[in-house]
Amino acid sequence: MPRQKVKRSRYRYITNGTVVGSDPITHFRLIAGNNMSAPYHGATALRVRIPKDLQLTKCSCDSYSTTDDKRTLDELGYDFMIRDETKKKWVIKNEFKGTRPCDVDLYVARESLEKKVGALS
Repeated sequence: MPRQKVKRSRYRYITNGTVVGSDPITHFRLIAGNNMSAPYHGATALRVRIPKDLQLTKCSCDSYSTTDDKRTLDELGYDFMIRDETKKKWVIKNEFKGTRPCDVDLYVARESLEKKVGALS
């Protein structure tokens, strides 16, 4: 029996500091993983699940996508992520979910990376 290919979930990332889960996805620039920069240890971003029925639009001159879809981030599903420069990875820290990234103190974000809770992405 041939092995079936498992379809990986599609994600896009939002680095806007004022985003919350009740915001519609249409309000934000959606960055692909290969375009994610890591400006510093403790940087924050949201990883949003992109379902098959969500249409993305990308201009060739832009490094991000947009959409006209009105669903909220809560409806689509998202993870709160913090950059760990010591491991060169983004770490999922959903204990900050529901908080605007700009409201998470840099010291608190960095301190949370030292705890063993969270998943590496």
